[in-house]
Amino acid sequence: CLHHARMNLAVFEGALCGNPLRSVVCILLKDARRPMRVSEIVAAIHARGYRIRGRPGKTVADALRCEVGRRRLTKVSRGVYAFNAMPRTTEQSMRGRVAVFERVLTGDKSFDERLDLFIASGRCRDAWMYTDGPLAAD
Repeated sequence: CLHHARMNLAVFEGALCGNPLRSVVCILLKDARRPMRVSEIVAAIHARGYRIRGRPGKTVADALRCEVGRRRLTKVSRGVYAFNAMPRTTEQSMRGRVAVFERVLTGDKSFDERLDLFIASGRCRDAWMYTDGPLAAD
């Protein structure tokens, strides 16, 4: 849920690791529509404004290995990975998570205010993935 996404970035001071990193990597490879080297993935993540917790190459390689195990990505050759397949709902969840990270990272204050209202409303669980506009708080 949204507050978990914000907490993940807050805890690691904007540095990605774990599930948030895996989401960014999967979406990055899907959108690239081509195999990418680990170094290219690290550079693309840095270009988006993220930092990677720990040793970037190793942390990304670990995330890639995890997603290969889930068959979302495939290992083309040593250090080269490509997108394989992913259920639509998983992709929507990942894209929603990445969108939240990007808004939190850019310091969108109006988004933070709406997010706080949405969390306080008690409707935080999963509904955020399907909202395209402002988050409503009834």
